[in-house]
This record gives sequence, structure tokens and C-alpha cells, in this order.
Amino acid sequence: MYDKYSGRSRRFAFVTMKTVEDANAVVEKLNGTQIGGREIKVNVTEKPLQTLEFSILQAEESQFIDSPHKVYVGNLAKTVTSETLTEVFC
Repeated sequence: MYDKYSGRSRRFAFVTMKTVEDANAVVEKLNGTQIGGREIKVNVTEKPLQTLEFSILQAEESQFIDSPHKVYVGNLAKTVTSETLTEVFC
């Protein structure tokens, strides 16, 4: 994830796995390991509670709709790229 104004890394990412089992396995395997010299935090994302103001149209257009296959990866180094994450999580 990048800041839309500065273009700098926000030091977290979302990685979508193929199955729920893969997502759970990657959490077990990679949470607390190091990438780019920093200890990363990996956990399964939780579906946010939708408020009445959050329309179905907004949900359909959002690229960040939660999935049971998606994991959150936090505490990333500035140097970590999408390619780095692909290598580590595949």
C-alpha cells in the first residue's frame, strides 16, 4: 500500500491466497519472520462491519473487499516491493 499523496510505502500490504487453508498456513509460517530486516506481522483480515452509509455499490467497487483468503502483512521495510512479497508468499 502506498500513500496516494506522497507515493511512499505505508509499510503494510494485503496478500490474497488461493484458499483459506493457504491463508492460515502462511500466517502460521510467516508471522514473526523477517523481510528486509524487519519482523513482519501476518494475520488473516477480518471482514469489517458495514454501516448503513456503506452502500452495496461502494462495496462492489472497492478493491479491498475482505476475503477469507486475504492476509494482512504489516511492519514492512520501505524497500519491500510487490515482487518481494510475491516471492515470499508463493
